[in-house]
Amino acid sequence: MPLENCHLFRDLSPSRLERIHSLAEEKSVEKGAILYQEGTRAETVFFIKKGAVELWTRVNDRFELPVAIVREGGGCFGSAALVAPYRYNLTAKCVREVLLLTIPTEEIFQLIEEDRELGCIIMANLASHFLARLQETRKELKIHFSTIFRSTQL
Repeated sequence: MPLENCHLFRDLSPSRLERIHSLAEEKSVEKGAILYQEGTRAETVFFIKKGAVELWTRVNDRFELPVAIVREGGGCFGSAALVAPYRYNLTAKCVREVLLLTIPTEEIFQLIEEDRELGCIIMANLASHFLARLQETRKELKIHFSTIFRSTQL
């Protein structure tokens, strides 16, 4: 079950994981399919059982920047669906055939309404994940800018 390896559900009890798993729908998606576009309304969180999904952003009309590849074994994406303004901030494309578990966020929110402690754990895990991504992005920016600065000083 890929849910227990997902950062969102770290440290959840088996009974809580089972409640979340009962909300999930399994879907098979072919290679090349776009699961969602950057900027569209976010209503689903995705978990990879098998395969890989590339996340990317459009820099301008001619250039798309790959951001990450999410793989099986705990791969989770689309978590922007859990945070206002509920818009996907990247585009997700299947790089090979993918077997997914999908959970509509309205069902996650209903579960959180019933179990507030569960909601606190999920949101703390989400905040921790977003902070780690922010720190990684800052590190990458430092590398890129130091390269630019070095090249201008030659």
